[in-house]
This record gives sequence, structure tokens and C-alpha cells, in this order.
Amino acid sequence: MKKKKSGLILKKLSASVLAFAVFAGTSHIDVSAINELENELIEGLRNRVKSEATTSMLEKSEKESSDELADEEAYQIRLRQGSEVTSGDAAAGEDEPVEIVYKSISIESLEDFLEFSKNCKSDAWSLDKTVSLKTDIDLTGSDFEMIPFFNGIFNGEGHEIKGYSNAEDPYITGVFRYIGINGIVQNLNVSGEVRMKDELKFTGGICGMNLGIIKNCTYNGILEGNNTVGAIAAINENTGLISGCTNDAHVSGYYYTGGITGKNYGIVSESVNNGSINDNAEWVVKDDEKGESIIQSISSDSSDETKIRSGIDTGGIAGYSKGNIARCKNKGNIGYEHVGYNVGGIVGRQMGIVSYCENMGIIYGRKDIGGIVGQMEPYLEPEDIQTLPEAADKLHDLVNKTLTDMDGDVDVISSDVTDLTGYANGVVDDGRALTGELTTSVNANVRVVNAVIERFEYVMQNIPGVLDHMSSASDKMYYFNNALARAIENINVEGELSDEDRDAIESSERDIYDKMANTNEKTQRMESLSEAINRLMYETDANGNYVYDENGNRKLRKLTAEEQAQLNAYLAELQQLASETGSNVSGMFGGASTILETYKPYASSATDAVIGETENAIHALQDAEGELREATNCTRSIIDYLNSQEKLRLSGLGSDWDASLDSLHANLRGISGSIENINQDGKSTSHTLNANLAAVNDQVNEIYHILSDRLDIIYNDDASVFTDVSDEDIQQARTGRVDSSKNKGTVKGDIDIGGIAGSMAIDEEDPEENAAGNLNIGRGSKYTLKNIIFECTNDATVESKKDGAGLIVGYMAQGIVSNCEGIGYARSTEGSYTGGIAGQSMSIIRDCDSLCLLEGNKYVGGITGYGTTITGCNAMATWHEEPSERFGSIAGIVNSDSETRKAKLDNISGNYFVENKVGGIDDINFEAIAQPVEYKKFLEKDGIGDAFRHLKVIFEVEGIRIGEQELAYGESLANLEFPEEELREGYYVKWPDVSNLVMEGTYILTGEYVATNKAIESEGKDDESGKPIAILGGSYGDDAYIDAQVVDEPSYNTEMPLTERGAVVYRINVHEGSYIQSADRKIRLYSPYKNPIVKIYKDGKWKDTSSKKIGSYVEVDMDGEEAVYAIVDTNTLIKKILKLAIIIVLIVLAAFIFNLIMKRIVGRKGKEKKEKEEKKPEVNKLLKEEADNVGTAASKNKRRKSRKGRNRRR
Repeated sequence: MKKKKSGLILKKLSASVLAFAVFAGTSHIDVSAINELENELIEGLRNRVKSEATTSMLEKSEKESSDELADEEAYQIRLRQGSEVTSGDAAAGEDEPVEIVYKSISIESLEDFLEFSKNCKSDAWSLDKTVSLKTDIDLTGSDFEMIPFFNGIFNGEGHEIKGYSNAEDPYITGVFRYIGINGIVQNLNVSGEVRMKDELKFTGGICGMNLGIIKNCTYNGILEGNNTVGAIAAINENTGLISGCTNDAHVSGYYYTGGITGKNYGIVSESVNNGSINDNAEWVVKDDEKGESIIQSISSDSSDETKIRSGIDTGGIAGYSKGNIARCKNKGNIGYEHVGYNVGGIVGRQMGIVSYCENMGIIYGRKDIGGIVGQMEPYLEPEDIQTLPEAADKLHDLVNKTLTDMDGDVDVISSDVTDLTGYANGVVDDGRALTGELTTSVNANVRVVNAVIERFEYVMQNIPGVLDHMSSASDKMYYFNNALARAIENINVEGELSDEDRDAIESSERDIYDKMANTNEKTQRMESLSEAINRLMYETDANGNYVYDENGNRKLRKLTAEEQAQLNAYLAELQQLASETGSNVSGMFGGASTILETYKPYASSATDAVIGETENAIHALQDAEGELREATNCTRSIIDYLNSQEKLRLSGLGSDWDASLDSLHANLRGISGSIENINQDGKSTSHTLNANLAAVNDQVNEIYHILSDRLDIIYNDDASVFTDVSDEDIQQARTGRVDSSKNKGTVKGDIDIGGIAGSMAIDEEDPEENAAGNLNIGRGSKYTLKNIIFECTNDATVESKKDGAGLIVGYMAQGIVSNCEGIGYARSTEGSYTGGIAGQSMSIIRDCDSLCLLEGNKYVGGITGYGTTITGCNAMATWHEEPSERFGSIAGIVNSDSETRKAKLDNISGNYFVENKVGGIDDINFEAIAQPVEYKKFLEKDGIGDAFRHLKVIFEVEGIRIGEQELAYGESLANLEFPEEELREGYYVKWPDVSNLVMEGTYILTGEYVATNKAIESEGKDDESGKPIAILGGSYGDDAYIDAQVVDEPSYNTEMPLTERGAVVYRINVHEGSYIQSADRKIRLYSPYKNPIVKIYKDGKWKDTSSKKIGSYVEVDMDGEEAVYAIVDTNTLIKKILKLAIIIVLIVLAAFIFNLIMKRIVGRKGKEKKEKEEKKPEVNKLLKEEADNVGTAASKNKRRKSRKGRNRRR
């Protein structure tokens, strides 16, 4: 290292000698020697900049640029698309979009689809085509390979392309190999099995490389690849937009693997991953030469430190992202236990923006594992070399001034002047090229209107939500104002309140209304901004009325570049106003709480009107604050989206950089030579000209020093490489930020595990060496960095096997965590550094709240296990068990003086925690630094969230939350009602015993599936046989048992000496424990007799009960948890004789009864016959009389008819 430094000093000295020689014009200096030294400088610069040290430093921040990902074919396609060859920070696509007249094509069969695919071989064919898929397409057995290039509009209309498979196709694969910058693919479903074999290929489901728009598409099936794998797109370029897409497939890959995209440089919004990613052992075995031996060590949870390199950068949405991911969700399980680096629920590794995302899946891995992001790599911006363009510009100006001051009539130097001008212009171009400010665009295809409108759709969809949140906040504030006014009016201040209390209430009231007035002013401005945004976004007619389309929706305007900038400015102001208003609202909490607490002692009852109205006002204020926070975050998300649309990113150091460096070298040498020639000619000897030449030469030397200082940084261990600017304008940061995201899924790994991010750090080349506390920042350049987690929430368990477990972040090397909330269980099973916000923080934690259950060996804290800067934080920590050393309710330990070991508390202030048995920092309380407060006082603090007011016990089984129960602070956990878990045959869920605890914060109770005991045996055994007295059938937990004893009381006295020869009495007590799956309640009692019967003692008497003889036992039904049984020995021979005698008696008795019955039946029949004979004459008489009567009536009727007949004849 010393030799390198000495050589560098000599090179710097050579530049100074050259400067002096040029300025003085002396001839005794060996110009060739100087040139030799200069050549050595430039050559050394080139070689060292390209050295491994530089490459390792810039590797993660630059090399993933997609210019290096694609092969030459992809590079040429990028040229045809108009994307930047040498990317920089300048905005692209500023030209106005143009209209294209589209030709419609319908696909109604497989043949149509194959023909369409062949036509897309030409990159120009699809530009003016809109293609509609009219039916499902089955590719099974067809010769379809891929759609090579698409740059038009493809509408799947909800249909499915199924049977897609691929294993051997080219470098970048997908149903659409490339989607161009003007391409739109939407409403399409694809299913298939893709199993790529080549390690170097980029594997996509729907698309290989997306430069355009993919919207409302799904992929289902299997997707297996190696390097860069994504179900929607393998690569989403910086112009690419993926919106509203879903992955339902199982996805696996070794590097850069995501459910939606492998690598994201553009925008992914409102997309969902339902599939599992890298969640089985197959991909580990394939990529590891040790194969199954490693898998066995993992499955056996061995302590072997074998390092497994598989699975780097894996995420539910993206494997790696340098772009914008917004409003996305992951529901799938990601990763495999103890394997994989940089694994996240949303993105594996990121340095762009992640906002409004949510993870609900279980996340596994080895190191840098997070619920949202595995590794948050800070966004780096080169600081020192950015001065190069300024230096080159200044040199150019100095040359121009020199030429102006020169005598233009001097012909002898005219050629020198011309050369000097050319060299100066070249330096300017070279300086900009070296820093990425010079961009080369080939605009073969311009942006079309359709693509621009589609990209603006996200803004159109989300701005109404912002306005709704603001409107709702205004309504809540109106309710707050009225409720507070009624409360104040109801306070009787005459003679009841003390002067001190009256002053406190009035002071709070004035403060609230001052803030209210300020809020009203801002609200009015926000309303006018909202109207201006609407007028800018939507078309209006000549009368200023909005124009609607055929579906009744307002028509979106086509904004110019200036109008887009104006919209961005409006949104930025709206965000700032909403944030300031939210701060005002938050500040009102203190005043309202003061009024409430001051009045409470004077209230006649808990239902007092003043208390009720004040509490209503506070609730309305909380709602308003929440609405304003949502409005602020939504606005920020829209601004991020707009800024991400055309943002270009730095490319890596490649051949272009080398060429620019060579050119800069030549131009600087030319300037020096021209000046030397001018001096040697001696034609211009004025003082002014000499001064100008000296200034030019000094500036040349300054450029050399800029480049030389870069080398000094590369090889100097002590150089200050990074400037952390994360704490500056957090809400306005456009890079290196995760905000407004939430994790609800369990996160488990070995090292650096976090609910939001596993780590906030730059890894060295060997990821295994970067355990908590072991980071060694590499060398290569000066950088400013941004690494921000803002307004994020974790509500789940975070577990590390070794060091680094935090509910927000496992390990922080740089950056800031601000306004975050850590809720859940943070534990390190074998290591240290565990915290409610961060496991270990070397940077800034500010304004964060933690409601946590903690477990770890040492360095355990309610906010962080180890911290350096902690301000404005609140903690409510409970402890699974007390750590061995260095623990505290705020921090286990903080940064200390290296010599005295005294804690440095200058950067720690304003932290409070709910008082408990553990002190603030290292178990010691510090006033206004780490101060305990009572629970009720804690709730009165500004901004304390509802989670602290509604304390819950969370029930989890195998990382999945299956229930929760709210308990009041101080209430016994014995009152818990455990949830009914999913039944598994032969298993039960065993819960920890917490009956001796009271509610002091948050508790996460983890249930464990344990094999059930099919039967439980009593400990009491028969003295002679040694067999258990009792055996209870069913399925029980391991805490169930039977207490069985032989007792003398109550005694059993034989009732029938001939049949009962003896008895044994058992007292049985059954304790079923905490779990019973299927209890048939049949108990077997040991019988010392061959022919037993069972009696049960009830209500002070022995009673018979049914039983069944089974081997040495008799089985009976048992009703309660306690019973007394008598096992009675019986004489079977006498018993049989008695039974036979009883049967005979019964038969005789039956015969007697039958005979008696028959006699009675016979007697009854004789009596009935006699009675019938006696009644017969009377019956005959009656029948004769009836017959006579009938005859008489007939005769009379005949005579009557005869008379009527005669009368008719007359």
C-alpha cells in the first residue's frame, strides 16, 4: 500500500511539473520525460479505475444496468427503440407524442396466432397494429417458439394462451421475447411449464424484456430458470411499466428471481404474487455441488457452518429493483429455510423506491431476509467525479477568454489557436461522457400517444383517492371542531375549576384554535390545488365543463412536458401542505388530551357530557390525522411514479468509459501542447495573456487532480468514502426509499432478519462475511447515499438464528428509519442484537414506536439492541425471558467511548417507554433520554397509535396467524380463550402456559403441533401384575394424566355372598389437559378377577353399570372427571344354577297364566252364545212387523198411481 501511495504522489508531482513548465515556457525541462510521466498517470488511472477494487465498489450500484444484461441483439433493439445507449440523469422522451392510425387484427385460431408470431420477426411490423385475441389458444404440440418483437397494442380480452413451454430457446425468453417502448400487452392470461436449462438465459413467463407496458395479465403454472427469472417479465427496463398483473405460478431461480419480474428498472404497480418462490430444496440441490448432504444438514438443523451460495436476490414481486414498486402485494411463501441471501416479501434487493406494498407470505432464508425487502442497498450517487464536467466547462471558458485577449493578427499562432479551441470543446464532451451526462439517443421510433396515456393511467386512478382522503380529513376536522366546542361550552368554569386548571384549559383551547386557523388556510389552498390538478388532467369544453367519454368517464388530457412538470409541482405542493396540516393536527392531540385530563377530576360520572364530547373530538382528530397521512403518502407515491417514468440510470464502467478517458487524455495533452507552442513562439508576451495561459494551465492541472484523487480514494483505507444524506428531505427523496409498506408475514432466517428489511447496508463480494457488526465498507469513490425506511409497519414475528433480529430492520449500517411502527415478536434463538425496531443500528432511528415481545441472549432493546442515534421513540416492551446481559426497554447498549467505555448519549434523546422491571438503556433509566412513564401517561403522548390502546395476544401456528384476543392492560392472561386450530389427525396444538402472566404489552403465543397420545395410562399400578390401574381411550396432549388409586372408602360389601366373592374399589380422577381431539370417554379398569362385574358409586349408593371384558381389563363409560368403581369377583357356577332356576320358575308361571287366560276366554264365549239364543224370537218378530209395514206401504202406493192414471184419461 505504501508503494502505491508513493507512486501516486510522483504522478501528482509530474502533473505539477508539467504545469510549471508550460507556464514558464522553459526549455531545460525534458518534455519527453514529462510526457512519459503523463502517460504513466493516465495509464495507471485507466487500469486502476478498471481494477477489481473499483468494480467491487460500483458493482451493485451500476453493473445491473440492463445495457450489460442484454446481449448484442438486445442492445441493437434498444437502439431501435430510442433508449439511451449511455444512460445519464437527463430526462428522455421530451418530444411530444404523435398519433398513429392503427390497423386492427383479430386472432381467432392457433393458425392466426402462429402467423402473427412470424410477422413479428420484423421490429417495425407491429408498430401500427392493434391485435385482439378472440379465443383461447392451446400451444400444446405446436411449433410456436416466441413472439420475437412486439411494439403495438395486444389485447387478450381475458383469453388464455395455454400449453406454453420452453427449455432451449435463445438468450431472452417469454411468450413475447421483447415488448418495445410503444408496445402494450393487456388483459392476457398465460399458463405453461417453462424449465430453462441454460444457466445464462433470462427467463420470463409472458415477456423476456419489457420496454413498454404490460397490464392486467396473469401467468400460471411453473417457471424455472437460473439467472433473472420473472413470471410476467424477466427484465422490466427503465421505460417498462407492469401494472395490475398477477402471478399464480411456482417460480424458481438462483439469481434475481421474482414473482412478477426478475429485475426491475422501471415501474411495477398494483400487482400481486400468489405463487411460491424458491420454496423447495430442488433448486438448492441443482446448484450446489455437495447436493443432498447439504439438504440433510439443513433439514436436521445442524450447527454445521456449511455455506450455501444459492438463491441470491429473491422477492415476491422482484428479485432486484432499481426502479419503482408501488401498491403491490405478496401472498406467496418466499425462500427456503437457512438458504438464500437477500430474500424479501416484495423485493430481494433494492435501491429504488418501494411504497404502499404489503407482504402476507412467510419469508425464509439465510442472510438479509426481510418482510418487504431483503437487502436495502443505499442509492449511491458519485460525488467527486461529478465535479469533472464543471472543471471541463471552466477550462473551456478560460480558453475562450485567452483567445479573445490574444492578438488575432498574429498568423504564426493561428493554427495553435484552432487546435486549442478544438481540444477545449473535446474536454467538455469527454467530461460529461465520463459522468454519464452525455446521452446518445437514436430516435428511430418516437413515443406514441397510446403509450403515453397508458403510463399516465396510474396517476389518473390515484389522484381521486388523494382528493377523497383530503375531503374526508376536512369532514373529520369539522366534526372535531364542533365536538370540542360543545365540550368547552359544557364546562362550568364558575366556582368549580381551580385557577390553574382553568388557565390550562383555556391555554390548550387557544393553542388548538391557532393550529385550526393555520390548518384552515392550508385546507383552502389544497382545495384550490385540487381543482387546478383536475383542470390540468381532464379535458374541458369551451364553457369550462369537463368532457366525458362514452363510458361516462372524464377524458384525460394529453399533457405536454411543461404541463407534466406543472402537475408534478402541484402534487409536490399538495404533499407538503398535507404533511404540514397533518403536523398541525398531531399537535392538537396534546391540547385536547390536556382538556380531558384536567376536567376529569371535576366530572360527576364517567358519562359526563364534557368527557364524552372531548373523547369524540379526540377520535375525530385521530381519524383526520390518518386521512391526511394517507393523502400525503398517496401524493408522494404519485410523484415517485411520475419521476420514475423517464428517469435514466448510470451505466457501469465499460468500453465507453475507456474511450472517453482516452479522449480526455488526448484533449488535455493537446491543450498543454498548444499552450506550450504559443509560449515558445513568443508572439504574445503581454501580462494579460500570460495570466490567461497560467489560468488555463492551472485548470488542466485541476482536472488531473480530480482524476488522481479518485485513485487516492481507491487505495487509501482511511479515505472518507460515503456521505449519508438519508436524513435530508426524507419525504422528498426519490431514490433509496421504502415507505408506507406493511408486513404481516412471519420472517425467519439466520443472520440480519427484519420485518421490513433484513439489512440496510452495502455487502462486500462475499455475502457471508457481512454478519451484524462485521461490515467493512469497500473502496472506490466518494458517494452520497440514501437509504430510508419511512412510515412502515411490521405486525408479525421476526426470528433470527444468530445475530440481527429487528421488527423493522435486522442490521443498519447506513440510512435512517423514521416514523415506523414495530409490532410483534422479535427473537434471536442463538445470537444477539435483537430490537423492537432494529437489531443493530449504526445510524439513525427517529420517531418510531415499538410494541414488542423480545427474546435474545444479549444486546436486546425495545427500540434497538445496539444504537448510535435514537430520538423521539416510544416503546412498550415485554420479555419472553430476561436476556443474559446488556438489555433495556429502549436499547440494550449504545455507542460508547473506545477508551473509557462510557456511553455516548449526545445523539440519544426524547425516548420514552412504559415502565416495567427493565430500565431504559442497559437496564438504567436516563431522564429525557430513555425515561419510563406510566401506561396512562404514555397514552397521552402525541401520536401514540391505537395499537397501544388495544393490546392484543396473537396466536400463531407454523408462522401463520390463526387468531387474536384483546385484553386490557394489567388483565391476567389466564382469561385467554385459545382459538380452534386446524385439525390434523394424530396431532394437537400445544400452547405455552401463560396463566401466571398479566397483560403488559404485546404477546405472540406460538402453538406447536405435537403428536397426540392415543391413550393415557395411570401412574398407579396393580401391586401384583404391575399393570396400570386405569387406561383412558381417545387422543390427548402430553399434559393429560390419570390419578388412579385403590381406596378403602367407600367400601363395597358383598350383597349376595353366593355369587360375589370379593371386590376392589378404585377412585379415578381424569385430567384431560389443555387439549383433547377425540375423547370417547371409555376407561379401562384393571381387574384382578376372571369374572368381574363393575359397580359405580353414585348418590351414596353402589349401582350397577354396564361393562365389557377386554383382556385383563373391564371397559366402562365414564361421564365426569371423577368416579369411584368397584370391581366385583363373581362365582359363575352358582350364578348359572340360580339363573336356570329363575328361568324354570318363570316358565311355570307363564304356563299357569296362559291356562288361566284360556279358561276365561272359553267362559266368555259360552255366555255370549246363550245371550244370542235368548234374543232370537224378539228379532224375528221385529223383522215380520217391518215386512208387513213395507207391504202395506207398497199397496197404498199402487192404488194412488191407479187413480192418477184414470184422471189423466178423463
